Amino acid sequence: MEGRWQGEGPQGQPIFSSYKRGDGQLFRSAEYADGTFQTVIDSGTVALEHGEIVVRWRSFSWRATRIEDGYAAFEPISAPASFSWRKISADAVELQQRWAEAAPSQSFTITLRRAD
Repeated sequence: MEGRWQGEGPQGQPIFSSYKRGDGQLFRSAEYADGTFQTVIDSGTVALEHGEIVVRWRSFSWRATRIEDGYAAFEPISAPASFSWRKISADAVELQQRWAEAAPSQSFTITLRRAD
């Protein structure tokens, strides 16, 4: 996941994000205003915490519930939805987000492609 990624959100809006390894077991994620990857508009972390992989974004958090080669699933600790990442190729990943509480259940899937 390290590197820069771009895709199209569920409403057709462009998405520009990056993932960088930080200190130790920490990854930092950032979302950018545009494809120049200069202006950060949001950020989060993926870290090993007390033996669990935990994602934090704003006031939300998730824990990994399934990790396999090319696939990771996350369930909410304190968030309204679960999500998963699936590797399509070295240059593409699929992100799926699901809201279990919504009636009827809602989800969306986006594909991010390497922008480096």
